[in-house]
Amino acid sequence: NRIQFTTDIYSRKAFDLVDFVITSGIGGQRIKQGNNANMETKGLEVAFTTKNINNKDFKWSTTLNFSIYNQEITKLENKPTAFDLIEGNGGNAIGHPRNSLYSYQFTGLNNQGLPTFIMPNGETDLITGANFQDNDNVTDYLKYEGSIEPNKSVGLANTFTYKNWSLYVFIVGSGGNKVRLNPVYSSQYDDLTVFTKDFTNRWINPGDENFTNIPVIADKRLAENYGGISQLETAYNTYNYSDARIADGDFVRLKNISLSWEFPTDLKKKLGLNTFTLRGSAVNPWLIYSDEKLNGQDPEFRNTGGAAFPVTSKYTFAITISL
Repeated sequence: NRIQFTTDIYSRKAFDLVDFVITSGIGGQRIKQGNNANMETKGLEVAFTTKNINNKDFKWSTTLNFSIYNQEITKLENKPTAFDLIEGNGGNAIGHPRNSLYSYQFTGLNNQGLPTFIMPNGETDLITGANFQDNDNVTDYLKYEGSIEPNKSVGLANTFTYKNWSLYVFIVGSGGNKVRLNPVYSSQYDDLTVFTKDFTNRWINPGDENFTNIPVIADKRLAENYGGISQLETAYNTYNYSDARIADGDFVRLKNISLSWEFPTDLKKKLGLNTFTLRGSAVNPWLIYSDEKLNGQDPEFRNTGGAAFPVTSKYTFAITISL
């Protein structure tokens, strides 16, 4: 009984899932919900528990959990727009997982520091021509990045016990997903704008396009060359939703660590106590690894819910007494 192992292999075919469909408009609604989508998910889940050392004074046990799955939408009547697929929450398209993220394909900065992209007709130098409401075969020219939902996860827990001392260490990891970086670039800014560190590497002089992919801060003259600030707004929005603004969602985090000490049995008997324990613990004390492109943005935050606070560190000290 020193090693326990369990595994689950599954294949789920879900049908008649709720999807948006375009109707003739009868009833006052052109877009309605209906049971018109199918999706298939295949996965593997593995769990290990081992008693590595089991002596009288010293014990060490380990628990390892691992899971991975592949998902594919096999039927979908809705035709998503470009913006449905490029915005941070992702969209749905046949042949890929739910909440998949797409991007405009960034092809570099021109000699004035403005971003260029691949458009539906194959042009690579078009700056202001993106149509976010296009729903005509948008997956042909948009780049598929991946789902915003991680499809790989791992958890590793170790418990060490030495006489009256106990140490618990829990590390988690997650990956296989993509994160849309915050859309911070614009054709104009004001005195209340808070810039990120990326702006220190922006295009400033001709030739900088060979060394950076951060667009120029447009001045009035540059904007007039392209029909005004409103025309440049499309270019900067396209850049915000391009593959230059994508990061991996992979991370490894020290989720929990705790140290406890149980008072000696003789002392507890004198005090008439069954339990007398001191415990100190830390939750989320260290993000061990994440993509450098996140620049400190927490890769796990989105999965906590849109109205939730970012993942924070918590430190507690507790005294447990039972009679």
